[in-house]
Amino acid sequence: MKSPGALSQRIASLAATHRAIDGFIREETRRPAPDFAHIAALKRQKLSLK
Repeated sequence: MKSPGALSQRIASLAATHRAIDGFIREETRRPAPDFAHIAALKRQKLSLK
């Protein structure tokens, strides 16, 4: 079993990655011609973190 510190660190890492992907999605949707395939791929990646 992992230590509580390692678990907290992993959760923090996943949360940071989740926020970063949110930022990428937000940036892509604000472009004049967003790449919807890329947005879908980012959303799938975000879901895989949960």
